[in-house]
Amino acid sequence: MSVSAAPFQASAGNTPGSLMLSGVLDFATAPAVFAQSGEWFKPDICEIDLAGISKADSAALAMLVVWAAQVQWRGNTLSYRHVPEGLRALAKSCAVDAVLNIRAD
Repeated sequence: MSVSAAPFQASAGNTPGSLMLSGVLDFATAPAVFAQSGEWFKPDICEIDLAGISKADSAALAMLVVWAAQVQWRGNTLSYRHVPEGLRALAKSCAVDAVLNIRAD
C-alpha cells in the first residue's frame, strides 16, 4: 500500500500495523494528505513512523492529534515513532504532547 500527495507519501511500515510517512507535512500538503488519510487507518494500524518527514508545521501537529483521536475512537491506541524534534517541541508548547503517544526513538 502506498498513498501519495506529492511531496508526501505514506506506505506500509516494516512491521504489521505500522505506517511510514515521508516528505513534507505542512499547510500546503495537509488538505490532500488528510483527505487521503482515511485510506490508511485500517483496524490494525497502531503505529506511525515519521522518520521520513522532512518538514512539518502546526498543520502536521493538528493531523497527529486528529489521527490519534480517530484510532482511539475505534478502541485502539496509536503511537508515533521518530517524531522530528521541532514537532515534539511544538506539541509540548501547545500542551498536546500528553495526548500523543510519542515513543522514544
